[in-house]
Formats: sequence, C-alpha cells, structure tokens
Amino acid sequence: MEAIVANYTEDVVWSDPEVTTSGHEALNERAQQLLDRTPDFVFTAAGPVHVLRDLGYLAFTYGVPAQPPASTGYDVAQVRDGRIAVLYTLLNGFTDRE
Repeated sequence: MEAIVANYTEDVVWSDPEVTTSGHEALNERAQQLLDRTPDFVFTAAGPVHVLRDLGYLAFTYGVPAQPPASTGYDVAQVRDGRIAVLYTLLNGFTDRE
C-alpha cells in the first residue's frame, strides 16, 4: 500500500481487460487478485518507460521467470502532479503453453 500511496493519486482509476477500479484500496485489492491467480508469475519491463508530457507507456511481459512469457502487454498512464491518475493495462493475450 505504501507504493500505491506514493505513486498513484487518491482517486486513481485503473482499467484492465476485466474491470475498472477507482481509489487506492480498490487498486490494491485488484492487483492482489491478479497476483493470487498466478502466484509464480512476475511482471518484467520489456523496454524503457516512454513519457510525453503527462502520458507514459511501458511494455511488459508476464510469466514465470526463466521461461517464455505467458503474456505480453503494456500499461498506459496519465500522470497528474507527479503521480499516476489513470492507468490502462492492455494485454496481447496469453500464449498457449501446452
């Protein structure tokens, strides 16, 4: 929660492919739900953060370390007063790992 308070506005809105949440508590709960689904997975930056004025973009991979990623995607964030106010997480989909 400390990282959320430090990096996100109090009224942050986060939209992922399944749901949109608002506020610190909801963001924390949603992030925990996603992590609980895939406990061995980690997010890894797939390049640098790109910033233009108040807009940021970061590509990422998601999966078990030292294995091909299960998913790729990117986050797009709008920043207000130095903290993320709006965050969109877009997934390119999960790969077939069978």
